[in-house]
Amino acid sequence: MGVQITVTGNVVKTPEVRYTKTGKAVADVRIGATPARKNEQSGTWEDIGEPVYITHTLWEEEAENAAELYPKGTRVVLAGATLAVEKYTDRDGVAQSGLKTVGRGTLAVCPARGEKKPTGAQQGTGAEHDPWQGNGGAPF
Repeated sequence: MGVQITVTGNVVKTPEVRYTKTGKAVADVRIGATPARKNEQSGTWEDIGEPVYITHTLWEEEAENAAELYPKGTRVVLAGATLAVEKYTDRDGVAQSGLKTVGRGTLAVCPARGEKKPTGAQQGTGAEHDPWQGNGGAPF
């Protein structure tokens, strides 16, 4: 059993599709999210922590469409993904770690604060799952 997450953030780099040895398309979507809260007095959102970066992997048709659907700067919501820590060695030989998702999750374009819900093609993959439905226009 893992930690299930829902994250709203921005794509930090346009995904690039690559292919496995067996020919399956794969693309990583890197999402940056900064914890924030709404200031009740001013009504504006304020950052309350450091950015968190999470890599979510898409496969096959989703991967092939990722660059078009999720270019750098796109605000997205990722729901139902399982969070994991990934350990790796960087180019300088230094041990590093980062956050990634494992298994499937639902990734969709999210309207910016104060905007209306996206429609049709703007929703991206996961369009069959509408996180705004029944929530007054707010994801989840």
